[in-house]
Amino acid sequence: MKATDKTQRRQLIRAGLGAAVLLAAPAYVRAQALSRPNIIVARPLTVLNHAAAVDAALRMDAFKAEGLNVTVSNFRSWSEVTQLTMSERGVFGLGANTLIRAVMGQNAPVRQIAMVSTLLPYNFWSRPGSGIDKFSDLKGKRIQTVRPGETLDLVWNELLTDAGVALTDVVRVEGFDGFGALASNTVDAANMNDSLFGRARQQGFKRLIDYNDWRKSKGMKNGAANLGWSTGTATLENHPDTVRAFLRAMVKATLRMRQDKAFTMEVMTAAPYRMDAKTAEESWELHRGHWMMRMDASRGDFEFDIEKAAKGMNVPLNQVPRERLVAADPIRTVLNELGVNFG
Repeated sequence: MKATDKTQRRQLIRAGLGAAVLLAAPAYVRAQALSRPNIIVARPLTVLNHAAAVDAALRMDAFKAEGLNVTVSNFRSWSEVTQLTMSERGVFGLGANTLIRAVMGQNAPVRQIAMVSTLLPYNFWSRPGSGIDKFSDLKGKRIQTVRPGETLDLVWNELLTDAGVALTDVVRVEGFDGFGALASNTVDAANMNDSLFGRARQQGFKRLIDYNDWRKSKGMKNGAANLGWSTGTATLENHPDTVRAFLRAMVKATLRMRQDKAFTMEVMTAAPYRMDAKTAEESWELHRGHWMMRMDASRGDFEFDIEKAAKGMNVPLNQVPRERLVAADPIRTVLNELGVNFG
């Protein structure tokens, strides 16, 4: 064989081996290099099953498959998440209301890019022996709430007003741990999300109102609301490939959670959720039709948060600069690319 033939043969063998190794390698090895592969996922310490897809994405290596290296940072407050998201590149922060306030109040360089659920995390419970069986029984009682003007406080006011109780007729106790406040007899009623339902039942707590059911009874419709992912304008402008990679991973994880009960049970019984099997199964049944990654104004996405923020800031709704709050093109592009439609 001629030398040139031997050279060509060696090149073909090397090429074949290279292709075989590439195909055998994990998907994240094959992913195209991103302009910013290292990212931070920022979220508050509050555990919310509505946003569990990020932990599903980590468990199934969906971020690695997109060429992303993820650091998870947990913060005590929602405002700290927004502060980091708007000040550093490559940060994706969980939240909603604090972003609206930051943009409207400070012209903060941050945008909401996708909402994660159409299920609102407001369920109100009373402690046993409190004599509270319905909202109208709350007059003169202690409620666990947050600062005036924040979403939970506005929801409390809405429900109390509907029950004929003024916010001035209850004793406000500000805090974030509704379960702990009830268990310690610090308050008589508090909001808890479904990650705590199992423990609430063990304590004998009584559920007064599911805000989702209340809104439905009033003819109100929910778009995707209350929780979503945001990133800074510098990340959107300079690293659009990284933004799309993050969103692709989240969409794939969300789809798997909706479809794969066994996998979702693994997610929900592990940290940070640590739910018992029964409550985890109930949570999957509750959320699977609501989990999504979407930002579609025509379906009312983010509108609940805008309305509550505007009311809390005493700003007319028609004066809210929606174009400065949202960047919907990346998730729209990713959903079209993947052929996914979260109805």
